[in-house]
Amino acid sequence: MKILKELRTHKNITQQELADYLKVNRNAISRYETGEREPDIEMLIKISDFFEVSVDYLLGKSEKKSSANAEGDKGNNRFEDDIGSLSPESQAKAKEYIEMLKTLDKLKPEEKPVDLNKKA
Repeated sequence: MKILKELRTHKNITQQELADYLKVNRNAISRYETGEREPDIEMLIKISDFFEVSVDYLLGKSEKKSSANAEGDKGNNRFEDDIGSLSPESQAKAKEYIEMLKTLDKLKPEEKPVDLNKKA
C-alpha cells in the first residue's frame, strides 16, 4: 500500500508511532507499506479513520480522499456554508459547541449528565 506510506510521511509520523496507535507491531506497518502483507478490513477502517480518508482511497479505488458520498458532500457543504455565514464570534461558539457534543458522545451512558428538560 504505497498510499499508506505517503499518508504517513505526509503526516510526519514514524512507522512505530502509527503501529502504536493501531496496536500492531512496526513490522506489520512495514509489510503493509511494501505490499508484502494486506491489512484486514478492520485494520483498513482503523487506518482510514486515523488518516481521515476513505477505505477506497487507501485501496487505490478512488482518488477522492473523503469517505462521504455525493449526497453527504452536499450536506457537508451546506453545513460549512451555514457556519461560514456566521460572524467570527459565532463561528468560534459553534466550534466550541461541536467539540462539547463530540466529548459528550464519547461518554458512557452512566457518565452523561442528566437531561432535566427531558420528559419521563
